[in-house]
Amino acid sequence: MPEICNNKKIKENFSLKDKNFKINAVIHSGQWYTFDKWLKLSQVDKEDLVKYLEETTVPIIHKQNSYRVDSEEVFRWYHENNLNIEEAIVPNDFSPRVWGGKTEVDVLLETPQHVSNILLVYCNDINVLYKIKNILRGYAWCVYRENKKQLKIYTTSFKYIEQILTSQLTGREFNSLVIRYTVQRKWRSLSDFDEDFLGGFLMFYSNFSKQCLKPHMETIKTYINSHEDIESQIREWIMIALNKFNEKETVPFSAYLNRYLQFRPYELGNELLGDDLANFQKEHSRAVKELASELNVDIKLVDENLVRERMGYSDKNEYFSLLERTIEFNSLKVARDINWEEKNNEKQGSSIFERKEKNEHDRRRQTEISKAVIKAAIETRKYEDLETLLSNNFSALKHLNVSNEYKMSLLKQLQSK
Repeated sequence: MPEICNNKKIKENFSLKDKNFKINAVIHSGQWYTFDKWLKLSQVDKEDLVKYLEETTVPIIHKQNSYRVDSEEVFRWYHENNLNIEEAIVPNDFSPRVWGGKTEVDVLLETPQHVSNILLVYCNDINVLYKIKNILRGYAWCVYRENKKQLKIYTTSFKYIEQILTSQLTGREFNSLVIRYTVQRKWRSLSDFDEDFLGGFLMFYSNFSKQCLKPHMETIKTYINSHEDIESQIREWIMIALNKFNEKETVPFSAYLNRYLQFRPYELGNELLGDDLANFQKEHSRAVKELASELNVDIKLVDENLVRERMGYSDKNEYFSLLERTIEFNSLKVARDINWEEKNNEKQGSSIFERKEKNEHDRRRQTEISKAVIKAAIETRKYEDLETLLSNNFSALKHLNVSNEYKMSLLKQLQSK
């Protein structure tokens, strides 16, 4: 697998090489380089690189102010210099990204985007959508959007997909679907790639993406809890970027992917919760933080009614309904909530409960209690009792001045858990 060179000894060895070797070592990775980047990585003077370009017999490909060499030339140079193509030799650059006998750039150029159709399938029964996704595995690429109860299917033929669905689904299942056909767009399929290339490509860029996403990992964990699900999400982002990447541009795929990944963690909320609930979470977190700072109290002690007023909700039912949905979502994600604060240039996510000394069972139970106290308030309309409970940090009910009606409703909610 390609590796990046940060080894001190290799850096020292590179510095001892002649100018011609340094210039060739950079360009023979097979990637696109602008003149300035090529110059910087080569560690030579500008005049040296200009002279090389004027005099070299190496078949340099020049396009849109960028330069590269093809797969054949990469292998020729490494063989001629008796070098291992899998080892990095240029400081702060990767070894050649070669899989299946060709460079990444050449494979992408040989696997251009083609016109694809998008089929949007909606169904209230998520089990039917999961069944469709499994049925179409190997036939089309599907993306499931939970908040919309939607399956986005990329295909070259609407008719072909419909034939598969009508033959594999029951009549009731097929009739429960709402199908919309969207405009054509450019796309590339995984089946277009050689297996050896795709395996090496995904392994390399999975590790590459984790490094790019390190500053954003807390935000990702706000929405995706398990390590396996995070890995799966990262792979999905890589594939989406690969499908969208325009191979005709002289931008390296790694640079394109890095830019693409910087925004994806902050779109997870809208994708998983929907716009309304995601916006509520963000505004709620900001309001709680502001009030905690103004009142000089811990965020867990902020009066929820003050938060509601700060957010401008006159309708208590609407506010607490959104709050309940927020807690319900967080319970599925191991009780995490968004705390939108700037830290290391990232909007961080943090747990709504203290992380230490709480196992998963404790967190689930706390989430169930939180949902129960809000449901009881909505059912009885005793919002002042909810405020009393929250402001006293869930002290024993018998010591608090709350109505019997609220107590009975809360007991009923807890017993149903």
